[in-house]
Amino acid sequence: MPIALTLSAACERAGVPLHDRFTAHQVARVLDLPDATVRRLMRSGRLPAVRYTAKAAFVLADDLSAFMARAYSAQAA
Repeated sequence: MPIALTLSAACERAGVPLHDRFTAHQVARVLDLPDATVRRLMRSGRLPAVRYTAKAAFVLADDLSAFMARAYSAQAA
């Protein structure tokens, strides 16, 4: 996936509605990554997540957009 996509373009490409927050599964679809990889990124703190139960968390749209921008700038360097 070209990481330079904007969040809205990535959501459209993945068929995920653009919301203010996303589940790990939705993030995985947007980033074209396995669910386990996204959960690992969330656990490590590299992808900020808000936990709302012991097993469930979501990623804010602003945090996902910032993550995509950081990934793109790291790839470009």
